Amino acid sequence: MKIIKKGRNKADLLNSLEKIKDDFKNKIKEYDINISKIEDGYNVKAEKSIIFVKFWVDADIVAGEEYYEVTWKTNAPENKVAAAMDNVKDVLEKV
Repeated sequence: MKIIKKGRNKADLLNSLEKIKDDFKNKIKEYDINISKIEDGYNVKAEKSIIFVKFWVDADIVAGEEYYEVTWKTNAPENKVAAAMDNVKDVLEKV
């Protein structure tokens, strides 16, 4: 998923990511969240256990010149992932 940020350079977008890490945690707070810095962005690992099944998402949010790119792997149901990615997109579009 790519979020276009016209007129924003990579350094500016990386600084914005640093400032909004807590927003991500709050948007998807029903999961156990771990956010770590990677080259050009952040890795977000989220897990949630339901009964005896552990669902997880491993996502990278990378900043480029005038865009954010979000990629992910998961074992969660697609409808749940789509809702979570909508929240991520909302946060990234506002910064």
